[in-house]
Amino acid sequence: MKLRVIIVALSLMAFFSALAGGYIYYSSVRNAAIEEAKRQATLHTEALKGHFSFFLQENLNSVIALAGLKDLSVALNRRDPDTLEAANAILDHFRKTYNADVCYLIDPDGLTIASSNRHAPDSFVGHNYAFRPYFQRAISGVPEAIRVYMALGVTSGKRGIYYSYPVYDEYGDAPIGVAVIKAPIEPLERELFRDYEGIVMLTDPRGIIFISSRPDWIFKTLSALPADDIAKIREDRQFGDGPWEWAGLSMTDAAQAFDSGGNKYLSYNLSLESYPGWNLIFLSDINPILRRVYDPLIRSSGYLIIALSVFIGLMIMTLFLTANREISRRHRAEEALRRSRSDLEKRVVQRTAELTASVNDLQREVAERKRVEEALRGSEEKHRTLTENLSVGVFRSTPGAKGKYIDVNQAFMRMFGFNDKAALLSLHAYDLYRNPEDRDAFSKKMIRHGAVQNEEIVFKRHDGSTFLGAVTAVAIKDADGNVRHYDGILEDITELRQAQEEARKRREEIAHLGRVATMGELSASLAHELNQPLTAILSNAQAALRFLAGGKPDMDEIRDILADVVADDRRAGKVIERLRRLYRKGDIQKAPVDVNELIQEVISFITAETMIRNISIETSLDRRLPLVSGDKIHLQQVLINFILNASDAMNQNDFSGRKMVVSTRLVDDHMVQVSIMDNGIGLPHEVPDQVIEPFYTTKADGMGMGLSINRTIITAHSGRMWAENNLEKGATFHFTLPVCNEV
Repeated sequence: MKLRVIIVALSLMAFFSALAGGYIYYSSVRNAAIEEAKRQATLHTEALKGHFSFFLQENLNSVIALAGLKDLSVALNRRDPDTLEAANAILDHFRKTYNADVCYLIDPDGLTIASSNRHAPDSFVGHNYAFRPYFQRAISGVPEAIRVYMALGVTSGKRGIYYSYPVYDEYGDAPIGVAVIKAPIEPLERELFRDYEGIVMLTDPRGIIFISSRPDWIFKTLSALPADDIAKIREDRQFGDGPWEWAGLSMTDAAQAFDSGGNKYLSYNLSLESYPGWNLIFLSDINPILRRVYDPLIRSSGYLIIALSVFIGLMIMTLFLTANREISRRHRAEEALRRSRSDLEKRVVQRTAELTASVNDLQREVAERKRVEEALRGSEEKHRTLTENLSVGVFRSTPGAKGKYIDVNQAFMRMFGFNDKAALLSLHAYDLYRNPEDRDAFSKKMIRHGAVQNEEIVFKRHDGSTFLGAVTAVAIKDADGNVRHYDGILEDITELRQAQEEARKRREEIAHLGRVATMGELSASLAHELNQPLTAILSNAQAALRFLAGGKPDMDEIRDILADVVADDRRAGKVIERLRRLYRKGDIQKAPVDVNELIQEVISFITAETMIRNISIETSLDRRLPLVSGDKIHLQQVLINFILNASDAMNQNDFSGRKMVVSTRLVDDHMVQVSIMDNGIGLPHEVPDQVIEPFYTTKADGMGMGLSINRTIITAHSGRMWAENNLEKGATFHFTLPVCNEV
């Protein structure tokens, strides 16, 4: 009886030992699985955060490049159909190139004046977005202001990411408008909808869910918000008109959460550093984690437990039958059994730990490899798409004068007239240069400087025709400093150069017409100035005839008369020579010019005109001025136009009050400034520079081209022209010219 009790006690002890060991083993595996799930979720959340930050920053450079284009600032300043059409074309190009939802341009008052969706039913054109924070931050001109804004579109009703940047005019003093790129939200959602065992959310500082892998949670809140907060959210108009209901999520602590269905989640929360208050939350479902623990455990351990139970039962029966005969051996058998069980448990625990570690390492390796492969595929696809969609040619070539092209994009092939990339890549770089010496010079610059920028080279197409290209390239080196290859871009600038040459010719023709018109305006004074020497010549000739008819003429007197005739003839000849030079048509030919001497010559030339108009011209000239670089004839035209305009502005003054001052001064070591001040009617107070625009005039018979021609000539001389009202009366026009050694 005692032996049976001992055997039963031993049986119970064996059963409970196996039960306790199984529970301890299950608990350790369960805890290890939960810890591994936490680690995996942390890795997933960090990876998602990296993707989010990269995506949110991706279009910042694009909107900066868009805002820097001159056509946008011109459209904001002029707002005529041509400039707005040019701005719309640029917005269409950026929207297509960067796969954006919309690209649009906003004026300083928040009104949209151009947009890539201008023809759509939900066009942004004409809508005012001054209330949007992305507009307010950009128009403030603060460089460190956050340029990214996530919201629901008030016009389109679609979620999006808004990238904004200020647009400046040519002087860059203050923003004159804002360029905006609205990026689609779908790429972020595709990242969230990947095969994650859990729920991913992006929330704003107030807890509103903006993006979620559970669509029914979008625009709901993490917690119930009071009425005051709801009213502020509705006031901001960032997420529409609501309602912003509670998603039913309860956060027991920082690491756990329950949804309205009673499901338990492990919670991970990461903030986006560049976007204060915005958080990335990952909820990992605990149930799949536990299933991964006990399902394999039951499958792998069930038979082992049955076999172990049968083995223990047989051993107990054997002990019971042989107890009387082999009592002396019982203790040894029990001890051997305990040692065997202990060794078996140790081997099971050790082997299980080894298998768990191996499985975990394998899972980590597989997950990391998948992540790296996915990132590489995404990066390669993105750069391939970007390169192929560019309108400029992109190339990679081997170094040296006789290098070959490694790879090119479609735009590069089109420039050279190739349809087959293999045929182009089989050629030497020499074959595409009209002058092979240009390739030698290009290679030397790359070796010396490591890069070239906007290098202009004449290339040869597949059909033998040529075009002018601008090359920008950089030498890529290995760790030892050896050049591996050249990477660069090529832009066809043939039409640009032709347009610039045509514009230059038109500018010269307009300037010549301006001089002809000016001479017409001066015709009365020029006739008066020519009439004086001609009258003197006639009077002297008649006097000489009278002396000769007297019988004994005084030869000394006749010589003096003839000397006066010669002097008057030269005086008339100088007037005619000045007219001939001003009527002459030609390009701007720069040479060293004395500005003070030029001013005195112009004043002398139009003295008769100013006397007719009762104009008094004073000069205040800096006698220490250096020579400037310019075309004397064109600069004479500029001064004549300014003086005549100033004279017209004083027509309403009394004769005694028509006074003009022409002054010069050295601005710095680089520029000389000329100023023409009058005391006439002055300029429009709202926009004084408007008088410089073409066809703007305040004269009944004026064409409005004189000041515009002046600005064209001054700009061609690398100078600047502007106008301002005087403090008391009248206006002053200024222009600058570079000193001779700066050109």
